[in-house]
Amino acid sequence: DLEISFWMDFEKMHENRLGDYLDLSLFLCSGLIRLGYDANVHIVQLDNGKFHSFVTFYDKIYYLLDPFRKEDFNKYSGENFGQLLLRYRINGHYIKRKVFTFSDKEFKEE
Repeated sequence: DLEISFWMDFEKMHENRLGDYLDLSLFLCSGLIRLGYDANVHIVQLDNGKFHSFVTFYDKIYYLLDPFRKEDFNKYSGENFGQLLLRYRINGHYIKRKVFTFSDKEFKEE
């Protein structure tokens, strides 16, 4: 048998610094869940028509983490989840609509 794998394991992804926005969001969300947080991956459409993903979790306040951005951990955090989404910007673009949200427990189409 010839074994061909198109999936990259974490070591290769980390070593080569590869992965798209969804790969990195899934990895970050998995790590937070493993640490005991109730974390979710969100897929959104921006006002420019492009799609993007990020991770949210709750620990006394909401946190929004984007694995592609190098920003302060607390930049997108707050008590009001809706306001957090309204404040979030990606290269100047805002969230036009939520497409879906998922975790290890559920999938929600918006």
